[in-house]
Amino acid sequence: MPIGAGFIVAYLQRWGFSPGLKFLTRAIEGVVDDKKNAALPTSYWQVFRRAAASVITLGSGASLGPEAPSVELGANTAAVFAPKHLSKRRQRMLVAAGAAAGVSAAFDAPATGALFAIEFVLKSSRLGLDRLSISTVFASTSVAAGVIGFLRSQGQALGITGAATHLVGRIPYFSINPSLLTDVLQFSVLGVGCAGAAVLLYEGMRVSELLLRPLPRWAGAPLSGAICGIIAFRFPQVQYGYINLEEIFRDSTRLSAVDLSSLLTAKIAATSV
Repeated sequence: MPIGAGFIVAYLQRWGFSPGLKFLTRAIEGVVDDKKNAALPTSYWQVFRRAAASVITLGSGASLGPEAPSVELGANTAAVFAPKHLSKRRQRMLVAAGAAAGVSAAFDAPATGALFAIEFVLKSSRLGLDRLSISTVFASTSVAAGVIGFLRSQGQALGITGAATHLVGRIPYFSINPSLLTDVLQFSVLGVGCAGAAVLLYEGMRVSELLLRPLPRWAGAPLSGAICGIIAFRFPQVQYGYINLEEIFRDSTRLSAVDLSSLLTAKIAATSV
């Protein structure tokens, strides 16, 4: 299935995708250091093809999540519908609002979506921050959260199957040791471990990009799918889905520390490609 999904994604890519968020913000600012990627979307069909490719990739069990697709769908939708006569500052404001709404809708986290857009889109831009942009971002996250809340409560009545189930699943309740010193030490170690995993993931993605870039477009995505499929055959938990996280939180998998370390390594490798 991952190989077949790779061929479909390669076919869709042949007709052109909308740019990623990083390249989209660069294109708005006029920083075009990569003409192939740094360009504004010219049609919503580009956005639709990218969204369809994300759905197919996630549906095939790839080791990815809904984070980036949700953000890029919101940002590119805003870029397509933004009036072309607007200034660069106002275009960037709408793109930030779209990205924030994507995070808010995907995770029911309006504050997180707003902070993400402010840090990644507005604050990192050469155009700087302004009150109107920040207010627009918070308004977009609130509207997105309201729409998702309505669909979750009234979706079944409207005939939308599965609308009452949130995208990120249900994290079961778990208790924390009340000792402050123990908590600080545990979370400090966790932070260092997460930082190390993030560095490994970044380096893995960089190496994968260097290795896959020389390949023809029709071969890169299927090869990545094949690699993910091989890894998932040994470690099924690396596939997309929050059920695996729920099982680990509940400790129903009974995995040892060595098994969890092996699973983490496999997850990093599968996500890198």
